Amino acid sequence: MAELSPYLVDKRVVERNLRRGLLDPKELERWLRELPDRSDNVATIVVDAAAGPGGSERRSEDDRG
Repeated sequence: MAELSPYLVDKRVVERNLRRGLLDPKELERWLRELPDRSDNVATIVVDAAAGPGGSERRSEDDRG
């Protein structure tokens, strides 16, 4: 795998580094292609967005207005 500084390829700054010429687009593509596949090392998290910020708070009949 091509050795690139983590600071150059950090997702938050990679576009800026490309624009400034600090990072070669072909080198970045090669680096991304050579990354190992970690898709088997994931966890699924189910979020109930309808529950709101309080989690599973339930409103009583009186609170529903």
